[in-house]
Amino acid sequence: MRGSCHVLLHAYYVVLGIALLYGDELLSTYVDQGVAGPLRLLANLELLIFVAVFMDVARAPDCDVACGGTLLGYIAHIPVKPFLRTHRGWYHSVWAAIYMSGVASAVVAALTATVNAVSEHVGFGPVLSLVRLGTTAFSASFLSYLLHLAEDSLTLRGVRWLGTRVRGPLRTGGTDIVAASIIVLTSALTTWVAYYATRSLSRGALLGALVLIAMFASMFELASSPPRRT
Repeated sequence: MRGSCHVLLHAYYVVLGIALLYGDELLSTYVDQGVAGPLRLLANLELLIFVAVFMDVARAPDCDVACGGTLLGYIAHIPVKPFLRTHRGWYHSVWAAIYMSGVASAVVAALTATVNAVSEHVGFGPVLSLVRLGTTAFSASFLSYLLHLAEDSLTLRGVRWLGTRVRGPLRTGGTDIVAASIIVLTSALTTWVAYYATRSLSRGALLGALVLIAMFASMFELASSPPRRT
């Protein structure tokens, strides 16, 4: 699947996830406090780091071809570059996801330690939790990496998951961007219809997420079904 498809899908996961986890709270605070309510979410450093790492790692598994658009992916790619031989080999595996997440966690922890050191130097003391932000970066990277693998599993070439190759009906550079767009639009439409029916954005996002999962599963099923004889 092309990098643009991964970015599109990952950006939608972020929007859907925020709607699911914070949707009703955001709507209620917006009514009471106007724009100031939703802006408080932007002040959530842990959430910002999660989203930043999640989106940056969206293209990281493709660093065995090119590292465009991913800083953390580029950093992680440097030590292992001499050992990579084929695209969608080891770099498209759960073990690579763990490795990438460890690198992301280490980078965020190092930045957090630097900020705390500067803060202590000027007399404020530690201002950030190194363990908490490092854990946030690890979980965001791991989830993003696995979702990239799931998306690539929708293509004809597929991905080998723990020894078993999983593939779908999409053609990279052909039907992948169309399918990604349809997946997003269908899930988003379900979310909005459910919201207007229930007046609960979190319930709507939950239904949208279920539709998203169902469409992924149907594509895997379509690929595994034997061709019909005519």
